[in-house]
Amino acid sequence: MKKVNEHINTTVDMLKMINFPQKLEVVREYASNHHEKIDGSGYPRGIKGSDMSIPAKILAMADTLEAITSSDKPYRVPNKLSECVKIMSDMVKNNKFDKDIFNAMLKSRALQEYAEQYMKPEQIDEFDVEQYLVP
Repeated sequence: MKKVNEHINTTVDMLKMINFPQKLEVVREYASNHHEKIDGSGYPRGIKGSDMSIPAKILAMADTLEAITSSDKPYRVPNKLSECVKIMSDMVKNNKFDKDIFNAMLKSRALQEYAEQYMKPEQIDEFDVEQYLVP
């Protein structure tokens, strides 16, 4: 697992070497922060949500979504859609992700669209959106 987690440092190092045009400078922030959490418990820098842009917060949440639903991870079984929503809802309640972004993802049906496109049919099950919205 330690080796898997090193990929973020490699990402940061690689992105430092790229001379991005000004309009793409944000790529460094987004890619470098995809394991950060809004409570500061993420890595590699442990930054808080107040220091993350909205797109960086969205990418961090999307990365977690992909990790817990992906069927190509040799070290874990992919979760069903309802399990994914429960896990992510708990993470929001524990101040790991932005609740407004999470709620918007559920209300917009973006999660269901993701599931239909990227998850195996046997992973897609029903869940009550209202049950998981975080006040």
